[in-house]
Amino acid sequence: MRTLHLSAQLTCCVIVTWALCTLHAQDKPTSMPPALFTNSIGMKLATIPPGEFMMGSSQEDADVALKQMKERRAHEWYLQSPPSETPGHRVRITKPFYFGVFEVTLGDYKKFAEATAYRTTAEKDGKRADGKLNGKWSTQPEFNWKNMGCNRTDDQPVVNITWSPRLFAHCTN
Repeated sequence: MRTLHLSAQLTCCVIVTWALCTLHAQDKPTSMPPALFTNSIGMKLATIPPGEFMMGSSQEDADVALKQMKERRAHEWYLQSPPSETPGHRVRITKPFYFGVFEVTLGDYKKFAEATAYRTTAEKDGKRADGKLNGKWSTQPEFNWKNMGCNRTDDQPVVNITWSPRLFAHCTN
């Protein structure tokens, strides 16, 4: 699974936030969890109700975004994003779930990784992740969430992690 640069990750957060804000309540269960919840490590979570939303972009919107990125001479890595957002498709959420109100920070993720001994795909396979090499974005085997080739602080969003069933198992236990 591809990992994301910080600005691409923030773009995804904006897209996800927009998509989740457009949810339509359907098949509402008789008992909804609280709207906001704070877990045992202090993370604030919001309830996402069941519903449907359109995920992705129209071809027209993707073409416009790609043209603007090319005009701004965006890095080749970012030019892959608009085409990957098509076609738009309807997504149905069947059960309510909690979604973090704030991004997971590097410090939060460190606590999780240390407490569970969890290792990301990039750490295990050593194939590659994104970071800065000689001041330019690059994909290299030595990069992972701990090492991006630049200084980061614990209050910045964690990057170079991917979703996997094993991670989900850690989060639900």
